[in-house]
Amino acid sequence: MKVNGKAFPLKDNMTVALLLKELQYSHPNLIIAINDEVLERIDFDKRLLREKDSVQIIHPIVGG
Repeated sequence: MKVNGKAFPLKDNMTVALLLKELQYSHPNLIIAINDEVLERIDFDKRLLREKDSVQIIHPIVGG
């Protein structure tokens, strides 16, 4: 599996939520794309990750 373009070891039954916890992401407005498709936040606990998945974690920054 790749996360933000880098190889990442996939653990058994790893969901997006578990990946974010392991990587210590806690921002409430993260955007997650898997294989170029944006995942709804409601599915973070349900979506199991696969060996060939490419995950992009996007942390929006708001400024003025």
